[in-house]
Amino acid sequence: MMMIPIHVIAFFMAIMMVPEDVNQFTIAVHGKRIEWTRQETGWRAVELPRDDWGTYSVEGTEVTIAGEGHNLKTDIARFLAMPEDLNWKKATEIQVALKSLGDPVQIQREEGRIVLSQAKGELFQKPATITWKKAAGNGSGG
Repeated sequence: MMMIPIHVIAFFMAIMMVPEDVNQFTIAVHGKRIEWTRQETGWRAVELPRDDWGTYSVEGTEVTIAGEGHNLKTDIARFLAMPEDLNWKKATEIQVALKSLGDPVQIQREEGRIVLSQAKGELFQKPATITWKKAAGNGSGG
């Protein structure tokens, strides 16, 4: 059985969908609340209240987690079908890469919040919620 790194998939989707000026966001997924904060080397992840999960970065469809002297890489294309013309900022659903992963992932947007869910599936049958606050000093961010 394939190990599904649900928080890594949710992180990748958040990076693609939250406004560019956001420096911090939180994902509530599978009973965990993880906060990512932008740094020069990537996005520092902390499971709240304060369990360090390393630094995450994205290149193409690959997420790298650096921490405790090692790097772990996950290619998100194994889980999500991402055509080149996909507009992450406007998408309302994302197809999964394998039928065994279930229905397409539904994307619901509100001001400062995105909910990822599936009617049936392995990824987001239990919805994940991405939240952020507007960046200080400008009127965009939701």
